[in-house]
Amino acid sequence: MKLKVSFSAPDYLKKAGDVWLFTIPGIEVGTGEVGKEEREYPMVFSTTSLSIDKAEVRLPSGFEIQHIPQDVYLELPYAFFKSSYQAIDGTIFYEGTLERKESKITVSQYPEYKLFRERVSRESQRQIVIKSKK
Repeated sequence: MKLKVSFSAPDYLKKAGDVWLFTIPGIEVGTGEVGKEEREYPMVFSTTSLSIDKAEVRLPSGFEIQHIPQDVYLELPYAFFKSSYQAIDGTIFYEGTLERKESKITVSQYPEYKLFRERVSRESQRQIVIKSKK
């Protein structure tokens, strides 16, 4: 399934001194499935999963990119996440891949999987910093 979304959000940026901060909307990864500290039973899903997010953010002409997040690569034997940001001519390109390779996360795998999902969630909400051109 492929979904293409285009939108404008004029009040989305957060001002911090002389820079503006924002995250790319729509790529956030939640942690709801790993809300418990411990599990008595394995997590069983009906299938494996693969999600690929791609986003393109075009900055208005009066802004320039000051900072984009570094690439991330996280891998477990049963789960994988990578994300990358690229800045080209005032446009930010994002690509992220999240894959669960198994349909079952055992009780012994759960603590590691929980930490993995929590880190993926944090990484999916990294801030981009832009500033006004002078």
